[in-house]
Amino acid sequence: MYATADLVISRAGAGSLAEFEFLGLKALLIPLPAAQSRGDQLLNAQDFVDSKLGLMLPQSQISLDKVLELLTQLASQPTSKSRHIDSTSQVFLAAINKVLKLQ
Repeated sequence: MYATADLVISRAGAGSLAEFEFLGLKALLIPLPAAQSRGDQLLNAQDFVDSKLGLMLPQSQISLDKVLELLTQLASQPTSKSRHIDSTSQVFLAAINKVLKLQ
């Protein structure tokens, strides 16, 4: 499904965000609130936004108008469907290779 997507609406789990970064997908992130989680999704989402990879919408502020506004903003940003092979992705790939060699 990711291969056909231009934008993603998602929570902010670390594994999903790594996939979005690797695939070059822009994401609108709606992290679980701190009261419903350990707070890690808020931190993950903020790192993703700080890296200019997506936008964050707190769950408490969800409305159809706000979601459409942010999706329009994301869609208007330049994009590249090419793979993002940066230092973070290199670490991710190295870890995968290490695990595969152990099997």
